Amino acid sequence: MTVQVRRTDCLITDATFNIPDLKGLTRLKIEVDETLHSLEVKKVDDKTMASLRKVSRKIVQAGPTRLWVYGKSCSACKFMALSDAVVLGTKSIDRTTVRFRLLVSSTGNARKLVHDLEESGLEPVVIDGPEEIKTEITDRENQVLRLCLDLGYFDNEREASLKDISKLLGISVSSLSETLRRALRKITEDYVNRNPT
Repeated sequence: MTVQVRRTDCLITDATFNIPDLKGLTRLKIEVDETLHSLEVKKVDDKTMASLRKVSRKIVQAGPTRLWVYGKSCSACKFMALSDAVVLGTKSIDRTTVRFRLLVSSTGNARKLVHDLEESGLEPVVIDGPEEIKTEITDRENQVLRLCLDLGYFDNEREASLKDISKLLGISVSSLSETLRRALRKITEDYVNRNPT
């Protein structure tokens, strides 16, 4: 399965996304305390090395444009290191979003993994995996839908805005909007699939 998560505590990713002409960032080895990041840049220069030294334990130049950067594991990498899933690959989407390609032993374990990611505050989005996992409403999505419904967000004359609801949840409007769209898409897909024309 492929699952995308959000976290804000990866020092290596933060430093990496400040590097001009970044070509790619993946993780080669994920452990509870330390993660080995593979970084591809257009050119390895002193400025790049200086910014990475501030946040890493060790840097190895693995080619003319490739660096291996050892750093403290973020919350997502710690979670994956402690899980029963096998990490087959990763890709950083942006500063806060990372996509994990995982091998899980069963649909039940995939469902548990998504639930545990949610409980850890990592805001999982299943990109690819068992269909019942992709279309299942998560606890967080359910919470957002119920709150929007209860506060009158869906009423013709809206009683609450996304801004009002995001303040209650303590999250950004964009994060709320994304969660709401995901939930509505799942509900719509489920309805359309059960009611073909």
